Amino acid sequence: ISVLSDEKTRLERIKLRDNLSDSEAKNRISAQKDDNFYIEKSDFLVYNNSKDTNDLKIQIENIILKIRS
Repeated sequence: ISVLSDEKTRLERIKLRDNLSDSEAKNRISAQKDDNFYIEKSDFLVYNNSKDTNDLKIQIENIILKIRS
C-alpha cells in the first residue's frame, strides 16, 4: 500500500512540518522516488490530497474490503 499526494500538497506539508524553504522542500521531494515507482510496485494506492480525513477513511475501508474478499 502506498500513499500519494500531488506535488503542491506534498510541498506545503513538508514546508509546514519541517519548517523548510521552498527550495529545501523541493530538493527533498526530488530526492524521493517518483509516483510512478509506487504506482507500479503497490497493490493498493491511497491518494491523500485533501484535509478531509473522511476521504482517507473511505479509501482505506475499500482497500480492507478488497483484501478480505
